[in-house]
Amino acid sequence: MSPGASDATRAEVSLRNVHALDALGTRGGALGRLVGVSCDLEAGMHVVVGTPADGLAALWAVLVGAARPMRGILLVGGRAPWSSAPVRRGIASLGPAPCLLGRRVRDAAQVSPHPDALLEGLVRFGLGAQREREVDRLSTSEQRAVELVFAVSHPTPELVVLYEPSTLVGALDPVLVREALQERATRIPVVILASAPADAHGLAVTPRFLDGGRLVPPEIAEGWLRATAYGLEVVLWDPDGDRAAALLYELAKRAVPHGGASWHASEGEPRLRRVRIESQAIDEVAHAVTAIGAELNLDVRLIARRSAQASHEVTSPSGGSR
Repeated sequence: MSPGASDATRAEVSLRNVHALDALGTRGGALGRLVGVSCDLEAGMHVVVGTPADGLAALWAVLVGAARPMRGILLVGGRAPWSSAPVRRGIASLGPAPCLLGRRVRDAAQVSPHPDALLEGLVRFGLGAQREREVDRLSTSEQRAVELVFAVSHPTPELVVLYEPSTLVGALDPVLVREALQERATRIPVVILASAPADAHGLAVTPRFLDGGRLVPPEIAEGWLRATAYGLEVVLWDPDGDRAAALLYELAKRAVPHGGASWHASEGEPRLRRVRIESQAIDEVAHAVTAIGAELNLDVRLIARRSAQASHEVTSPSGGSR
């Protein structure tokens, strides 16, 4: 039965015919949009797969209250997040772009009603040394790692919404993050917005798909999942031709599971290398690539999760990691 506006308060998170725009286009314009999205999100894990052009960032914005739907109803616990500061404070999130506020990471935690819990979370996840770092000296991946830890360390959230939580998040242990999310999902909705179905691996959940701003019907989504073959493409700056080899050497040393890898010069720019890694353990490979990139100071320009159906590219907002 199709959900109607009269039952919009029954689910912990309810969307009814939601139309919305993101602000990722040029000069603040829209890159993607939602077109009549309706669904209920009860306590549990939810993975939505798409690209910004499909409306993934627009979905993040309306869920966390950063934007108001153009049309339709979106409620969290019976209230609209865009118009309720208490609701927004109860939403733990990681967004498309870093947004730490304050001179130091410690200062950024003070924006939360629970700063001590967030700072303790950094220690628990192995990022205690970041507490005194200056925010503007953190790389994109370091900022996102801090924001992800802040999100999963919120002690009393009503909702968790994470945009690409396994991409460009430094050397965070994905197992620890997954365990923290699964614990919260026993009580509240946890929404993962991702570029590939592989982000649902290990979460015991079937992903939903956004396509052109609309949720794909379940029978079509099942066909997409059956046809999907996972892989990862990494683009890095490699002017002397040895950085791609070093990346694959480190992957082999760490026994990261994959079915083969190759690299070649990028068309039009021979100093860029495209490294293609075949694997269904995409989370582990992406985590390892990010960690190796940080350890070897590799200039990683792009991490793209690829499937037989489509290519979803994920880049840092600045166009590369520092």
